[in-house]
Amino acid sequence: MTSLSERTMEIKIKGKNYVITETKLSDYEAFRDLIKGKRIKQIIDSTRSLSIGERTVFLNEAVKEVVTDNELQQELVTINGTLFMIYRALLHKQPNITFEDTQNMFTGLSDKEIEEITSLQSSLSEPNKEEQKNSEGVIVANL
Repeated sequence: MTSLSERTMEIKIKGKNYVITETKLSDYEAFRDLIKGKRIKQIIDSTRSLSIGERTVFLNEAVKEVVTDNELQQELVTINGTLFMIYRALLHKQPNITFEDTQNMFTGLSDKEIEEITSLQSSLSEPNKEEQKNSEGVIVANL
């Protein structure tokens, strides 16, 4: 089996260095799970006045329902979707980071700065021959 090298990039956010990775299929699946979890929570919250049997019917339907690619794309362009995918890109090399940490890290940054970081992370899927790498072979970007 051939091993593909993982593309990573070092970025500096609010004076602290982080390593982000290219997006993996597991990141998209985690995002689908997040969307599905939100749906289920909404159903739980909105069906509190119903009987247990009625609530169970609604919850069973929600669990069976698939998050479509279109729904995924719609959610990806929201600020929470963007931050979640950046969180996932950080998580691979900073395993103790949380989504809340990522949200706090980006609080106070401009939309342009967030867009720049997102663009840099997305660029990891597109090899560039003129990349600047550090001694560990990690691509470096200073923001």
